[in-house]
Amino acid sequence: MIVSIYRFRDVMLLKCDGLCSSSNTETITTILKKQKCVKNCMNKKFSEVVHPSYYVKSDFESRKTYSFLQYAYFKIGDLKSAYEAVITNLKYNEDDSMMKKNERYYGKRIIKEHVMLREPLTSVDLIRSAISHYSSKNYHAAVDEFKQSLEALLKEIPECKRLCSITYDNDSRNVPSIAESLDFYDQFAKIYGSVAECRYDCMEKYNSKLSGDEDYLPALLNFLQFSAFKAGDVVLAAAAAKTHLAISPSDVTMANNLKYYAAKTAEIDALPGVIDLLSSNSHDTDLLTTIVGKREMKRRLKNKMKVILGDTRSLDDLVLDSDTITWNL
Repeated sequence: MIVSIYRFRDVMLLKCDGLCSSSNTETITTILKKQKCVKNCMNKKFSEVVHPSYYVKSDFESRKTYSFLQYAYFKIGDLKSAYEAVITNLKYNEDDSMMKKNERYYGKRIIKEHVMLREPLTSVDLIRSAISHYSSKNYHAAVDEFKQSLEALLKEIPECKRLCSITYDNDSRNVPSIAESLDFYDQFAKIYGSVAECRYDCMEKYNSKLSGDEDYLPALLNFLQFSAFKAGDVVLAAAAAKTHLAISPSDVTMANNLKYYAAKTAEIDALPGVIDLLSSNSHDTDLLTTIVGKREMKRRLKNKMKVILGDTRSLDDLVLDSDTITWNL
């Protein structure tokens, strides 16, 4: 119940944020007005608005609360619900050895036929299912789920970024002490730096969800373009390839793929929404670089693809010809 309430809180915050958005230009005045508006909106929705600490939010967001839930179900003898809580926990905490042990324990004692996860499907769930279809060479099913995974990602990341701004926690862990500096702008920069860090991590946290060297978004686009090609949808394959090159313009294989597609279809457009996401990532990275410095950002971005930087150079500048491609997936 408490997990559902926490999730509902985020839903209502996003709704209040939408109702309070009146300007595309952020100034200190618009930020303060919006913060007051969101606060009043939440007070109308709830009789008492609780502001959880950083540590409480961290436990909810990592889904560690399901470890307590599974134990409670176990104590009342509801092993099926305990098992569902365990597999939901493992979805977000794959290396938890105790939960793996509990999964084996419950798995031997229940009928798994009607078991379900206790969280809605995410982009990560969908891409893993799609990769399973891909591995079985069921390319039509893979295309459908890769597309759904991308659509989910383009919804999840903007929501994550919005929540960073409107749920800045008041835990003393993050709020700079007045004793540190009496300079208002220094205080404001430190607070906004925490928000910028949170927004930056919205994309970064996906990169640990897949095995291999490629980051999450380019890997998703790579799978999508090849699956679409194998399923006979050259237009979609071309769009995915062109979008991939916006992230990693030095990818020779993908450039060759795009040349091949260019000979097969008259017009190639990038996938809608992805370029806007890259632009947003670029803005967040520039802001964070201003706050933490170029050296620190170079350290963070070492061995990272430009999906974090958001290389939004003109896609129309790509030179296309009809060379035959070599697939290396």
